[in-house]
Amino acid sequence: MLVHQAFRFELDPDNHVRSSLASHCGASRFAYNWGLALVKARLDLRDQVRAAALKELLSDEEVERLAKNVELPWNLPALRREWNS
Repeated sequence: MLVHQAFRFELDPDNHVRSSLASHCGASRFAYNWGLALVKARLDLRDQVRAAALKELLSDEEVERLAKNVELPWNLPALRREWNS
């Protein structure tokens, strides 16, 4: 028989630790918003490239090839490279 045991802890930070926790949460939220804005901007840029290519009467394959030239960082390593640059 397998027995699972759980522990429950309660945090009781002082004012300095509470301030540090809030600062880390704020930094995390900033990074998330930055990544979200970057992805949305790149998606908008792809849409603009598609619209411009369609105005030039290019084939669907050429339109998609041009749109894929806009790098879109979806995963964590790609977002980290963008952040560090």
